[in-house]
Amino acid sequence: MTHIEIEISAELVRELLRKEHAWLPALAPRLPLPVPVPQRLGEPSARFPRPWIVTTWVPGEPADQAPVTRAAEDAAAAPGWTGPALLAACGRPPAQV
Repeated sequence: MTHIEIEISAELVRELLRKEHAWLPALAPRLPLPVPVPQRLGEPSARFPRPWIVTTWVPGEPADQAPVTRAAEDAAAAPGWTGPALLAACGRPPAQV
């Protein structure tokens, strides 16, 4: 297994988590598969120096541990679920947190 390590700024992490926190509750019900939905967005503190997020639990096997057996069928069952289609389905972007 290859291990790749990257370093990103705390500000970029904060921005990405804010977007996830804002978008996923609106997108999740419209997606063809269950996804974790953010419940709480936390800011850095003395106890934990990085931004953080709490999400709902999605039961099942972690994707990185599951065999890829039906990828073509699953992709064919959800055609058009790309960025433009998601935007069209959800309307305007939600307000930023």
